[in-house]
Amino acid sequence: MDDLSAKRSELDAVIAIHTFGNVCDIRSVQVVVDGIPIIEDCAQAIGSKLDDRMVGSFGALAFFSFRSGKYLSAGEGGVLFSPDAEMYSLAAQYVREMRALDAAEEYVHVAKTYVKSLLRSKPLYGLVGYRLWRVLNHKMNLPEKSGISLTRIHRADLATIRRRLPLLDSAIERQRANADFYAKSLKLEPGMLCAEKPGTFSNRYCFPITFASSDHRDFIATYLIRRQIDTIKYLDDVVDIAANNYGYEGDCPVAEQLSKRVLLIPNYSTLKSREVQRIAHCVNAGWVEASRHSSGAFSREPAGITK
Repeated sequence: MDDLSAKRSELDAVIAIHTFGNVCDIRSVQVVVDGIPIIEDCAQAIGSKLDDRMVGSFGALAFFSFRSGKYLSAGEGGVLFSPDAEMYSLAAQYVREMRALDAAEEYVHVAKTYVKSLLRSKPLYGLVGYRLWRVLNHKMNLPEKSGISLTRIHRADLATIRRRLPLLDSAIERQRANADFYAKSLKLEPGMLCAEKPGTFSNRYCFPITFASSDHRDFIATYLIRRQIDTIKYLDDVVDIAANNYGYEGDCPVAEQLSKRVLLIPNYSTLKSREVQRIAHCVNAGWVEASRHSSGAFSREPAGITK
């Protein structure tokens, strides 16, 4: 918070991010910025709470995501929320003025979403999907080229969200159970796991592990991939993307360091108990193996993978 306080005079607004479904220290942010509007990024935090109060209700404006892979996964789109009547009216007007998609665009979107979903599911993910996404993400620099289309939500996506909304609580319950198992079973160093803070309730959208170095993280990622367990280096490219697209000049060194040391292990609500147990076993075995190596001995080249 010292860094935020030092930059307060330069701020028009603050975006508070509830990363991986964990509730950020929004109370301290409110105290520091006092009077400056807070926008809550709840893209990964639907259902998370602070003192039994839903995230998204603390700032002037909040947004949630329905993009593929989220709890309410539909393909694209999201929702804006504001507890302030005037802000809500402005946001609603902004959305009404967005372009509505025609029938042809809807059909193309549904087809693309369906194909992406197949390629990210068994067995196609293991057969061709993993290699395809790796090429797109790295060789074609897909994260920087995906772009944003400011239109109204696809009608098909909205229908999907309405159908899946009643299943949200049960999905959160399953992922919290997975996270609890990992927290009890993983034999890692203190501070490597992200525990819930008092008074918070996380939807456990992701299960992050923070390593002491990028070498340790990359070693474990490769170790797991060779055992057909996929992982995500979710923030690995964030510094370059921020610098290339948003003028970031390197004034957040702690965040930069963390972006290279965090690894997400599978925590999906659809995982079976035996799969969660195997993942925990492999992480523990990989950590024992990593502890035997020096930094110069870490291997980064992955082998085949099935999801």
